[in-house]
Amino acid sequence: MKKRMRVIRVAAVLAVALAGLLASCSSTSTSPAPEPAAAPGAPAGQQPENLQGQEAERRSLMEEKNRILVQQYLGQARALMQENRYDQAEAAVTQALAIDDKNPEALALYREIGRVLGYRVESMESVRETIAARERARLDQQRFEAERRFEQGQEQLARGEADAAARSFESAANIIEFNPLLSTEMADFRERARAKLAEAEALQRKQAEETVRDTHRQAYEALRAEEEAARKRREEAHARLLSEATERYDRNGFDEAERLVDRVLKEDPFSTTARRMKQSIRDARHEVHERTFQELKRENVKLWREEIEKTRIPNADILTWPSQEYWNDITRKRMDYSPAFDEEETDTVKRLKARMESETLPFQFESAKIPEIFDYIKNVGNIPIVVDPEVQSELAAEDLQIKLNLESATIKAGLNIVLAYKPDLAYTFRNDVVFITKKAKAHGKPMTWVHDIRDLTLALTDFTGPSLNLTAKREEGQGIFGGVTEGKPVVSQEDLQELVRENVGSGTWEQEGVAIDISSGRLIVVHNPTVQREVTRFLNELRRFTGSVVTVEARFLLVKDNYLQEIGVDWRGLGGVQGTLANLDDVTNGADDVASQGWDNNGAGTPTAPTASPSSGLFLDNGEDGDVRARTENIFDRNLGSMLSAIGGFTAQIAILDDLNLNMVIRAVEKTDKATVLTAPRLTVFNTQRSNITLVNQVSYVKDYDVEVAQTSFIADPVVDVLQDGLVMDVRPTISNDRKFVTLELRPTVATLRQPIRTLTTTLGALTTPVTIQLPELNVQSAATTVMVPDGGTVMIGGLRSSLQVQRKSEIPWLAQIPVVGILFKRTGTSDEVGDLIVVVTARIGDLQEQEIQLRR
Repeated sequence: MKKRMRVIRVAAVLAVALAGLLASCSSTSTSPAPEPAAAPGAPAGQQPENLQGQEAERRSLMEEKNRILVQQYLGQARALMQENRYDQAEAAVTQALAIDDKNPEALALYREIGRVLGYRVESMESVRETIAARERARLDQQRFEAERRFEQGQEQLARGEADAAARSFESAANIIEFNPLLSTEMADFRERARAKLAEAEALQRKQAEETVRDTHRQAYEALRAEEEAARKRREEAHARLLSEATERYDRNGFDEAERLVDRVLKEDPFSTTARRMKQSIRDARHEVHERTFQELKRENVKLWREEIEKTRIPNADILTWPSQEYWNDITRKRMDYSPAFDEEETDTVKRLKARMESETLPFQFESAKIPEIFDYIKNVGNIPIVVDPEVQSELAAEDLQIKLNLESATIKAGLNIVLAYKPDLAYTFRNDVVFITKKAKAHGKPMTWVHDIRDLTLALTDFTGPSLNLTAKREEGQGIFGGVTEGKPVVSQEDLQELVRENVGSGTWEQEGVAIDISSGRLIVVHNPTVQREVTRFLNELRRFTGSVVTVEARFLLVKDNYLQEIGVDWRGLGGVQGTLANLDDVTNGADDVASQGWDNNGAGTPTAPTASPSSGLFLDNGEDGDVRARTENIFDRNLGSMLSAIGGFTAQIAILDDLNLNMVIRAVEKTDKATVLTAPRLTVFNTQRSNITLVNQVSYVKDYDVEVAQTSFIADPVVDVLQDGLVMDVRPTISNDRKFVTLELRPTVATLRQPIRTLTTTLGALTTPVTIQLPELNVQSAATTVMVPDGGTVMIGGLRSSLQVQRKSEIPWLAQIPVVGILFKRTGTSDEVGDLIVVVTARIGDLQEQEIQLRR
């Protein structure tokens, strides 16, 4: 019972506190307008009629408010009783009685709750007394709080805290205003609080006005300070710009200096300093440009001369690259031509792929579903695998059991084996995990890309070298410089398309939305980014082989070592110029005797003067007994060798004029010819393409005559032909699959025209002049072979060595055998000719991509 009473007392205290709180909140949230002052002339403490009416209306409103609060508390208590929460219902009824302790409905409900809670309800009088005591305590507390707020407001007003004082006076007036009991009892206190509130509000307005004035003054001063600071900053900025312009002006950077000055003039058009500086800059620019023009003119003339001199320097490099800066620049600019289908793989994906290709797991399952194997790879192999929800639901609905017995297999191989049971599934890498999905969705949406394949399907034209043989018949359409044959491409467009379908994205080309076609030398592919990237990689691998070139250098080395010696003495030449005219008048130079070639001062030689008689070299006149005439002529009817002639050397004539006239001609010559002739044609050709390099001389000659009959005469119309001598190198290289060797089909030919060209004179019949036909001779050296050469290696494919030794002697029998004296009656000649033609071939494989990498090092 005591416990119940304590609960009732606590509830009563809570009700009183709640009522005080509601009054305080009402006072702070509502600020009623201050009552108008008493009419002028009215007695103190007496209110006008309108104020009394307002007071009555206010009290009526308070009573209505209390009634509504009581009904709310009673309704709340009834609801709590229905929920059997009688303790809380008792507290609600107590709050209602705190507002109206005489309300019969609240008293009856209080008794009913007491009976339910099982304690005796005290008499109503005691209840009213208790509630009244509590109400008095609440009133005392509110009165004390109102007085405290009033005193607090006076202190704040004395300190000039108008805002805080107004809040305190308003709070004190509201506490009295919204308590009906205190409103009548402390009406004077309320009026004093209202008066103080008005005084605080007046001070508040005054302080606000002062604050506004101070704010305006501070804003004005701040604005002036900001304008002054901005002016200083602007002047400093202009000074910096002009200073920088001066520095550029000193370094002849007139355009940049003028731009800086224009910035100053744009902000300050009336700047005298900037205007003068701009004019100075323009004057200086004109002067420097005039001087620079002359210097540039002289410099360009020098560069022009240097360029001419540079063109005279032979280039020995097979391939000359531009400067590295230029190459890097065009590489950067033309990166847009390279396809970029998607982002590069992340480092995580690269590591994940490496692990799947290197790490192994045992795949031993008697009977397991595919999702279980995925979980096994994920948990045991520590490979992050995510299955597409669509695929996951499909696999869960199936009852496919897989049996595997692999002791060890790479994770990638095991995963591929499992996916082979579901051909429509595939895996890819997304967000750094292995993503299992439909094959059509594995690599993204199809996209269109045009791959240029004209360089791969280019038909390499074969260039056949000319034939340097005189009797060779040229094929139809073949000129003197050889023929041109349209070659076949390494791979046709159709074959390339089929290669791509078979080797890239195998099995995916029949999917919807996927296509591959060729148009105008371009491969149009509609596929996902992964396959597009693989197609590009596949085509680049083909380019590494088909785009290779081979540089072939053939060295034709001709080594010659020739020697000739001829020594002889002839007794001839007494023809009247020295000594006695003593010709051998019984013999002739010509057809009758052919005694001489006419090598003396009398005979003209054959065949122009066949009747002339040769002169003697020994003459002895015996008077009437007659005379003795003699002549020796030790000649060679042909050259000693084919390379050197006996023309030149030493020739001396010794005459003895006495009773015995002698004339001796001494001839001695010795020649040496040592030469090394190097011809090194260099040719760069595509792999498997036939090509040639030709270095020839063209010589026209009369090879025949067409005879035309005109009345009684014949007219010879010459037939002119052209022959060529020189060098032809015909080659077709084939690079091995490992790019280490080159197989060469070689046809080197060297042809040399013998000079002078032999002639043949004939007639066309009677009453015609002779005609001459030329009979050229070619010394042709040729080889045709197939050899294999290592990259950068050299091989000798042919050599022709010739040696010719000739020893000749022309002498008078017996006399030539006499020691010492015998040399006067003979001629000896020696010729030793040695020649060697060597053909050496060097082949080098050229790869532009490898050379580009070396250029970037």
